[in-house]
Amino acid sequence: MRKHSTRLAAILCIVFGTILLSSCSGTPPRSVAKHAEPAPSVLLVRLTQKVPFSGHLKPLSRTSAFQYYGIPEEKSVSIAAAASDNTPENAAVWLTPSGATARRIAYLTGKHYSSQRDSYEGCHETQACKLDSAVVLQNGRYVFCCVSADNRKARLTVSHLAHHLPR
Repeated sequence: MRKHSTRLAAILCIVFGTILLSSCSGTPPRSVAKHAEPAPSVLLVRLTQKVPFSGHLKPLSRTSAFQYYGIPEEKSVSIAAAASDNTPENAAVWLTPSGATARRIAYLTGKHYSSQRDSYEGCHETQACKLDSAVVLQNGRYVFCCVSADNRKARLTVSHLAHHLPR
């Protein structure tokens, strides 16, 4: 009897060992997937919902957005943007093919805000002050820019959104 139970235990160990080893396949489970990059339009909605603007921002078409910021249109760049008709307030999120392109867009956006500030100086000081503290943040292939009624809050919101992008 003891010989029979020892043989049965050995067979069960071999069967369970085989089952355990066959389940270890070296490939990650299907549920572990690379996070998709959020679309600029999704990030723009999050930004404009959390940041106060003095007036209504109107969505800009892709072509209008490139024209608004004075940047030559590039097919490989995605953008979502909105701007006010009567104040310098605006918000945009760009997704570029490379970090170098993102740095160039951030630089050109900063230049745009500088020239816009010069046009408001003297007659609309409140609006010019908004442009002094304009938010332009480049994070990897993304560029966030915003001029709002509360640029401090805009900076915090943009930083939060940029920090939570997939790496």
